[in-house]
Amino acid sequence: DLKTFGFSIPAGASINGILVSVEMSSANPPQKGAFQIKMSYDGGSNWSSTSSTQTTTSGTDAYFNVGGATDTWGRAWSQSEFSDANFRVRVLGNSTEAEATTNIDHVRVKVWYTDPSTPIDDGSICYASDGRKAGEGAGSGTGVLVFYDGSNYIACDTGTTVQA
Repeated sequence: DLKTFGFSIPAGASINGILVSVEMSSANPPQKGAFQIKMSYDGGSNWSSTSSTQTTTSGTDAYFNVGGATDTWGRAWSQSEFSDANFRVRVLGNSTEAEATTNIDHVRVKVWYTDPSTPIDDGSICYASDGRKAGEGAGSGTGVLVFYDGSNYIACDTGTTVQA
């Protein structure tokens, strides 16, 4: 099992997808080198669903990708599951040919997530597309230019806190 990836995912982030890239080649072409991937979220006690099999008959190293920006491997992940204590990648040899050997040189993991923190810096000006102007009812705001003061969105024209 591979571990200690050193992820830095913000607390409360929503995990959108995971990509595992494996650099591999067949040790004895033209026989197929093959692998599958699983990931653990609790130090190896439980595992995600298994990826589809990736194969190569080439003796030249190439990257093979499994997963992607919207693939959560059959489960909902939390930020804490990507700690070095919890997260593991297991590469499973999976060739159907008796003499096949797979050379794996490198494994990398990319995690896509939505950061829950405020997307703008203090003092930034932006447009709140659902912000209410004076006289507009709750949920029917048509938009207003605002700035962020570090904790609230403030309407530039009135200086009041913007309501959605």
